[in-house]
Amino acid sequence: FNLGFSYDKGQGVKQSSKQAIILFKKACDMGGAIGCFNLGVYYYKGEGVKQSDQQASILFKKACDMGYEDGCNSHSILNKQGN
Repeated sequence: FNLGFSYDKGQGVKQSSKQAIILFKKACDMGGAIGCFNLGVYYYKGEGVKQSDQQASILFKKACDMGYEDGCNSHSILNKQGN
C-alpha cells in the first residue's frame, strides 16, 4: 500500500497511476483494506481504469468488511445514489 501511495502522489518516485493501481490491487488481494479503498477510488473516478461505480462499490464494501470506516462511508454513499 505505501509504495502504491507513493506512486499515486508522486512522492519519491515519478507519479504513475498505472503503477499505483497495480500496487493497490496487490495490497487489496493480500487483505489490505486501504489498498482496496484506494483502488475503489480509482474506479470511482475512472482514472487509469474504466470508470465503474459498481466496481468501486465492491471495493469499498471489501474495505468496509475489513474494518476500514472510509470504505463503509463510501459504499453507503454509492448505494444511496442507486449504484
